[in-house]
Amino acid sequence: MAVDRRLGLPLLGLFVQAGVVVIGWRLVLDPGIFWANDAPLWEILLTYLGAAGLMYAAWGELAERGRSNARLAVESGIWATLGVFGSVMLGRVLGSDLESHWGLSLFGSIWLILMFVQMYRMQAGGWMRWVRVLLAGIYGVVATLVFALILVWMNPLNLSYDAVVGPPIFDSLLVAFGVPALILAIGVWQLPEMRRWLRVCFMALSAVFSAAYLGLEIRRLWQGRDLSAPGVMDGELYSYTIALLLVSVGLLFFAFNRRSVALRQIATIGIGLTIAKVFLIDMAGLAGLLRVASFLGLGLSLAGLGWVYRRMADQWDPDPD
Repeated sequence: MAVDRRLGLPLLGLFVQAGVVVIGWRLVLDPGIFWANDAPLWEILLTYLGAAGLMYAAWGELAERGRSNARLAVESGIWATLGVFGSVMLGRVLGSDLESHWGLSLFGSIWLILMFVQMYRMQAGGWMRWVRVLLAGIYGVVATLVFALILVWMNPLNLSYDAVVGPPIFDSLLVAFGVPALILAIGVWQLPEMRRWLRVCFMALSAVFSAAYLGLEIRRLWQGRDLSAPGVMDGELYSYTIALLLVSVGLLFFAFNRRSVALRQIATIGIGLTIAKVFLIDMAGLAGLLRVASFLGLGLSLAGLGWVYRRMADQWDPDPD
């Protein structure tokens, strides 16, 4: 960068972009995360944070020279390096391996980050855009296969030997489901030019992972570390109802603040599902006065919620997004 500033050599921008690719290869694949699993901590900090710091310095130099494409590549490289570093550190803290739900999630999260990095670099345009589209597609397919494996087969609900690790809330469930949900949300936030259907898909996936984390965390609080235990406790069952209601009402208020018709419809569906769950599942095991009192409480709650919904609808912007 100093040579470029002194002599004015635009072709050095191509060298910078190639350098970012090489650094990414070394930090992720060769030796990458396989080396980082067993390397001393000081070497990992020096490698990942040192590379991110040097790229940040280059990013500042490129801003002064107006090398937009090279600067975009360096900026995406910084995000990718920090994302992979975070995944590596989480894996070391929890002692993960690829045979656990959180180990697989860390592996899939790295490919998810790499996919978003390629999508971010597409903003540079040019013929390389199609190469980045292909790479983003490959990374996305790998991440999809990994997370489908977690949700369907490696889910701790199915495996008694794959117990939850760590303290409640801040445990391996957060890594397995909360981290990908966060990565998906950040990816949508950082890519405002993304096609609408892609934004909807990624936000829906983020919501799925968030719901999985919330539901499994509730079960962990009631059942302990082994989520594969048979049956559901009464308190656990009611906790799901309370969580679903709170999320739906919170989403309703958020929709009102954003004047979003789509979010209001989703919140309404959530409230409807909560009501159906209460009538069909929660109250099925109640009898006598307890059941009467439960119906009375539910009726009063629905009346209050209906009043709030009506007041919000009266103040709704006539031109919602």
